[in-house]
Amino acid sequence: MAASSTPNTKPALFQDLPFAEAAARTEHDERLLLVDATASWCMPCQMMDRNTWIDVKVVDWLRQHALAIQIDAPAVRDLADCESVRKRLQSSEASIRRGQQLSARCP
Repeated sequence: MAASSTPNTKPALFQDLPFAEAAARTEHDERLLLVDATASWCMPCQMMDRNTWIDVKVVDWLRQHALAIQIDAPAVRDLADCESVRKRLQSSEASIRRGQQLSARCP
């Protein structure tokens, strides 16, 4: 069974926090920081909102192990460019767990 999500709304999994605050909250604990960069025109993003981010198993696992935020990439100019996101994540301890970088890939 899946939790509900309506079009053009953020799935309930995602906390309404700016990137810097979310990174600070996960800096000293064992939680992962999941940053979902999305856009209203991105059809794969919308599919993830309708299917993946409301799946009960996904939601339960992420709530136990991560702090999840969703950013509207076009609206946040300093994070909209993939290279900018990579640099912000690489410089943030939130993307590192036990000394290993978890993710900062660009397609």
